[in-house]
Amino acid sequence: MNTPSAPPALRRLVLAGLLPGLMASPLLHAQESANRALEQCIRGQQRSSSAIGGLLGALGGLGLHLGRSSEDRSTERGGISVSLGASAGSALGLASAYFNAAGACFKKHPEWLPESRLERGQDVDGLIHDTGYRPEQGLLARSTQVDMPAQARPDSAVEVRSRFILLTPDGAEAAVQIERLLFAVVEGQESALPLPAQAREQRVLPPGEHLDLVHLPIPKDAPLGTIYRLEFRIRVGEQPVSSAQAQVRVL
Repeated sequence: MNTPSAPPALRRLVLAGLLPGLMASPLLHAQESANRALEQCIRGQQRSSSAIGGLLGALGGLGLHLGRSSEDRSTERGGISVSLGASAGSALGLASAYFNAAGACFKKHPEWLPESRLERGQDVDGLIHDTGYRPEQGLLARSTQVDMPAQARPDSAVEVRSRFILLTPDGAEAAVQIERLLFAVVEGQESALPLPAQAREQRVLPPGEHLDLVHLPIPKDAPLGTIYRLEFRIRVGEQPVSSAQAQVRVL
């Protein structure tokens, strides 16, 4: 079975994180070498991931079926439930295999993982006016919105823009804990996936609105109808986690 290579958008993203701004010929050669190494790693990991994902999905469907009463299992409807359970599990395995393979590669080679990118949004004065913030409220950190296209084609990539605000009583910087979570949803079954970006990090940031930018690759072999959901969480100190999310459907 042929194993798809990494989507071009992810290859460009990884190389940008590995070797930003490189123009000299020897360094470009290093980029190409890293690109080939990444593709080879993903292909090798994805072979086993696809096989295991399909097997686990089939076993999961069979387990659901065996949990039914013996009378139901002997009926045609019971037989159909096994088939559908295995089919959904196999589709979820296909939707997950690329990300699991990439995650394994990044774990072996953390230097391949792209750095996260933050941009500034609305200024402090505008936020104070809009939120009615008062210094006696203490630290305020809130994840406000995650923007991404509602639909995408296989073998493409989408930009995910997560907005959050930070306000402090004295206008000083504060340490913000950032977490990015990715999930695949296929026919009602959901699975957590490794995100090809920094999953968790802490940043010391000035007050204001901040935009977190990551690129989400859509695998070439992602089944049509698959939903990829990204949840963005932030936390300051011991305050409760604030989160927002969005999703893209493969069509």
